[in-house]
Amino acid sequence: MPRKKSENKLEVVYEISPIDKEKLNNLRALYNHAYDETKHFRTFEWQITVWSTTLLGAIVSVTKFFTPNPNDIIIFKWLLGSFTVFFSISSIVHILHCHRSLTFNRALIRQIECEFQFHKMKIGDPPDELFPIHLVKPPRMSRGWFHLVTWIVAILSIAGFAINRIYAW
Repeated sequence: MPRKKSENKLEVVYEISPIDKEKLNNLRALYNHAYDETKHFRTFEWQITVWSTTLLGAIVSVTKFFTPNPNDIIIFKWLLGSFTVFFSISSIVHILHCHRSLTFNRALIRQIECEFQFHKMKIGDPPDELFPIHLVKPPRMSRGWFHLVTWIVAILSIAGFAINRIYAW
């Protein structure tokens, strides 16, 4: 006769009321949304910086290799100068907005992780079936501020050089 397999598996029984299930599903959705937003804003900050410095570098190239008609040079100076200032300010405002949103979402993720005590889990622990997690390191604001200041300084230095080239034209 074939032997029966042992049924001594460890079963986890959750006793969750419908209200708690709804709260858990809402928190899971909020956590996943905040995680996706964090991934989006993490790359968006440096993309803004790269595009801004590239466009401002193109303005510097235009002032170096293009010689307008002497009658129109004042119009070109004012157009390029005002565009450079407006574009630099809007780039910095967008970077600050991205950094603020990134910090908010990281704090939200950390708060949800502390609520469910994910910080006590080890990497080898199996995730809960009800709430699959992404093991996210806690945000370090010092590194984030250093990058933020570096990106702003890069944009301002290229913008300053562009304005210098425009008015030395």
